[in-house]
Amino acid sequence: AALKANPGLSAAYQEYAEFLVNDLKQKDEARKQLDKMVAALPNDAGAVAARGRFFAAMENEPAAIADAKAALKLDATHADATLLLAEQLQK
Repeated sequence: AALKANPGLSAAYQEYAEFLVNDLKQKDEARKQLDKMVAALPNDAGAVAARGRFFAAMENEPAAIADAKAALKLDATHADATLLLAEQLQK
């Protein structure tokens, strides 16, 4: 309901995606929801970094790195994007 009322709620997208992955084991649907979040919030570094975290958890390092870099282009001081990128590059 929150997603339909205000698609700009990145926390709602993130929580829904977490629920899909952890409780329902629906990784593909979670990915679709995170893609929708980024489409709705293309200039939100936090949204892009959150999708990058999902990619990292799914062991998709290239996509995680791409999202971390994209988030840092939007906000060069975004702490989670910086940490995500560092973690992925250390592998």
